[in-house]
Amino acid sequence: MGYPFRTIVCPVDFSDNSLSALGLARHIAADAQGVIHLVHAVPTVLPESEAEEAYRGEEAETAARLRAVAEERLVGVEYKVHVPVGITAEAVTDVATTLNADLVVIATHGRHGLSRFFLGSAADAIIRRAPCPVLVVRFPHEDDQHHS
Repeated sequence: MGYPFRTIVCPVDFSDNSLSALGLARHIAADAQGVIHLVHAVPTVLPESEAEEAYRGEEAETAARLRAVAEERLVGVEYKVHVPVGITAEAVTDVATTLNADLVVIATHGRHGLSRFFLGSAADAIIRRAPCPVLVVRFPHEDDQHHS
């Protein structure tokens, strides 16, 4: 674990911001001949014992979407796809821990105030729980552009 960053975990929610963060992760992985582990957690409202069967189709569909993104954006870089069922922050940190990751690259909108209070922050939770360094790629929130 550590530099050079060869095992890189990158959560992808298919937003423009997360895809931009994936681009940065790609550059880091290319420089270090590393592997990017794309992670997208399938949220669940069912008990864990029932979730695996109920979400199997969604997991397959999400994995296919992640592979399509990777084939387009990670040309020349090795990658693996992870689609756990559960809460995003827990899923990302579990994958990072299992892989003994060197780095997590995650996008954030940089929300603050009431917006952050009500929406929560997966990035904050990942930073607190990650077993390795976390590179947070901050993108301005719409409200920030009005304050400049």
